[in-house]
Amino acid sequence: MLFLFSRWDAAVKLCETLLMSCPACCELLETLAELYVQKNETDKAFDVWLAALKSNPCNGQIFYHVCKFLVSQEKSHTIAPLFQEFVMSFCESTASEQHPVNVLRYILNIPTRNTFQTPCINPDLRDQLNDQMPYLWLIHCLWQWVHANVGEAVDAFERALGTVMQQDVVQQLWLDYLLFTNSKLIGSKCKSRDFKMFTDLVHRCLVTVPTRFTVPFSSADYWTNFQFHNKVIFFYLGCLPHSQQSSALERLRYIMPTNTELALRLLQQEWCDGNIEHLKLQARMLTSSVPHCLPVWRIAVAVERELNGRVEVSAPRGTGWLLLLIS
Repeated sequence: MLFLFSRWDAAVKLCETLLMSCPACCELLETLAELYVQKNETDKAFDVWLAALKSNPCNGQIFYHVCKFLVSQEKSHTIAPLFQEFVMSFCESTASEQHPVNVLRYILNIPTRNTFQTPCINPDLRDQLNDQMPYLWLIHCLWQWVHANVGEAVDAFERALGTVMQQDVVQQLWLDYLLFTNSKLIGSKCKSRDFKMFTDLVHRCLVTVPTRFTVPFSSADYWTNFQFHNKVIFFYLGCLPHSQQSSALERLRYIMPTNTELALRLLQQEWCDGNIEHLKLQARMLTSSVPHCLPVWRIAVAVERELNGRVEVSAPRGTGWLLLLIS
């Protein structure tokens, strides 16, 4: 709330207080760093991550966020020394002559072309290393994105997606993969072909990442969460010309008919495009398919008023109370 109202100093103090009890919480660290960025104090933002990494030198999640921050600030050239220090922290001193990316590939069991002396992993850190594996894949993909060619980076992302099972990391891998792929469209000589490949990648992401999750203590009940999918969809829409967004939304709506937020986004697009009759049809269909969604009813009533000056929206049985809330 303090962030939303631009009360930067109060928000900083609150984050610092909370971090005293959980200093390795990446969500709090990310918020604090973002607050400093909003205050145009990027050096302090970097110090937040650097201090956290110094206190947790083998924490892959924190190091990944350090790298992401540097990339966002266009300081990716400063990653290399931190990368070497982080990777080598898992090894005995004899591995100091090895290139850190080869050591990381060895840890991730990725075949390497070059022959090199097998590093000796610190036995005291093996358990911790196993816990860090999903984040090490994120780090490897980010390194390939910044330092390798397109083919090597794509191979890294594909390997990671075929290996990592932790859902939050899988989602972050997909977001990074899509950001990387979209960044390569700029200056492309075959934009139509490359954009089709990007679109196919977006669709693959949407259909492979699950939306249904089991309810705790029950294997028969599920709950549905489209938060990640909508994040991907809205990013994808931002890459499209305005004239193509409506048709793209309709296609995506067909793939995810129970995604209420996506349906509302489609109604908004129809309104912005001035397609009032189409908006009326879509809103009426949604009052039947998602009858307990109050915003859909508000839109349906508003469209009727716009077209006729009076409301003629009938509520299905058991949902009449919604009309009372609208009026």
